[in-house]
Amino acid sequence: MNSKEFSELLSEHKKMNRTIKYTETLIDEQRQLQANAESRDDEKAYSNCILRLQVTNSRYKSENDDIESKLIKAFQEAKNGNQ
Repeated sequence: MNSKEFSELLSEHKKMNRTIKYTETLIDEQRQLQANAESRDDEKAYSNCILRLQVTNSRYKSENDDIESKLIKAFQEAKNGNQ
């Protein structure tokens, strides 16, 4: 992996981390709204939104794990190449 590819991968990893944190914030906000819902329908709507956000966030985390694996592999290859 060349330095440009590594840099792009690292940038994508940072972006994904920010996206995960933002999505977790949205989940927390939806939980607060759900707790203060004025009707059963509102509570159900917030619950559905939370579930969708959790599924999306799980996908983001999985993608980020793949990126981390690629970064670790690149580090190991660089280390072995320098020995």
